[in-house]
Amino acid sequence: EESFAQPPPSQPSWPPRRSKKMGLLLALALALVATSEAFVAVPSPWVTTPRGHVREVRPRRATIDQDQDQDRGAANGPAEAPTTTLAPPPQTQQRKEISYPVSRYNGPILGSMLVAAVGALLSRDAPAIAALYHFDSLMEADWAPESLKLLARLPSDLLADYGSAAVEHPVVVKACTSAVAYLVGDLIAQAYEGRREVAYLDLPRTFRNAVAGFALHGPILHAWIDFLEGPFTSFFLSNAGLAAVRPGSVSEYSLIASKIALDQTAFALSFNTIYSAGLGLLALKSLDEIKQNVRTTLIPSIFSSWKFWPIVHIVSYSPLVPVQYKLLWIDVMEIAWVAILSFIANDERQESGVEPIAKTFEDFNVQPAVEVVLSRQVEKDGDLCDLDYHHSDLRKR
Repeated sequence: EESFAQPPPSQPSWPPRRSKKMGLLLALALALVATSEAFVAVPSPWVTTPRGHVREVRPRRATIDQDQDQDRGAANGPAEAPTTTLAPPPQTQQRKEISYPVSRYNGPILGSMLVAAVGALLSRDAPAIAALYHFDSLMEADWAPESLKLLARLPSDLLADYGSAAVEHPVVVKACTSAVAYLVGDLIAQAYEGRREVAYLDLPRTFRNAVAGFALHGPILHAWIDFLEGPFTSFFLSNAGLAAVRPGSVSEYSLIASKIALDQTAFALSFNTIYSAGLGLLALKSLDEIKQNVRTTLIPSIFSSWKFWPIVHIVSYSPLVPVQYKLLWIDVMEIAWVAILSFIANDERQESGVEPIAKTFEDFNVQPAVEVVLSRQVEKDGDLCDLDYHHSDLRKR
């Protein structure tokens, strides 16, 4: 009997039967990052942009004056050529609106990623729905309402699964969370910059942001939140002579304000520097270019952060959000911030009724929200020619 006894089943490791699949997906993502540069180049890269064909963008004042002269000439008939001529615009205002490169691989890549994401989200409920449909004739209840009940529970089930995974494997789970958030945020930022068709998207830049979110934002912010909720809170309570923070007390609000102040000064300066440098390294830029980019984008990044994050962090660093969900909340707000900035900037475009003087297609190597802010600034100032000039103008301002 002992020879035929079955050994006790071993405890499954998290996630069960998914380690090979996760490894395969990670390898596929790295392969996309490594090879997507080749996908962008095509024999005829310059095409019509969403705003029109390749053309010279003139200074706004000169454009209006010349258009008015043409209208007068059309109304009064042929007239003498004017004896005075307009002074040529400054050299810095002579730039051409160049179309974005087009890639026929963008659609299949993004479509495959979307299908994989939907399949992962429905991996548990899809077999159950299929079983309900198959055995519908043997059940008293109809399969369609029962399937809708399963789908209605999907968000809460996913949130509970995320919380459990974040407790068991915090670094990996939060790194993946930031990778997804920065990938989506960069796509929104590129849509604001004019890449409103899938073929115009710069997927190498998107994947660089995703890798930076995975390798930098997720792990660093996880360690930072643990520091604020652990050693920093203990230090604050010991200095205040308190054993614990009473909910709704002045000490609780003071602790939250202290966390926000530290987050938006020391941590924001350090992280923005690291993130910008990391993106520069992923883009294979030289050390001089990386240093220049960090120096010129750091201050605009901080000012942009102060417009939004102090309000968000009132919730982030409060007891309302459990520790395992804090990074998820911050990443969701990051996507919302990029969307808000893009919406405001596009709304200003439509209200002005004037086509922007300059069109930006440079990569500032910063977080997606700051990318929108800098692109908006450059678009409003038509006298910026190249990235170095953009940066010097921003320093003056």
